Amino acid sequence: MSRDRAGSRGYAVVTADVAGDPAQLAELRDKLHRQIAEHRAIDDELDGIARTSGLDTRGLCRVR
Repeated sequence: MSRDRAGSRGYAVVTADVAGDPAQLAELRDKLHRQIAEHRAIDDELDGIARTSGLDTRGLCRVR
């Protein structure tokens, strides 16, 4: 498995028509990368709020 731009190893199951179309694969990959970036931004914002509130954020589940 190769390492993607988000820094994680992974794969996606796609239909045969998508698998055979490089443009559709690229579009799907870009969409997933955008979603991961959005989740990370939300996690970072919530961590900041928790730290400001004096909560311990270690051990929380995050998208990384």
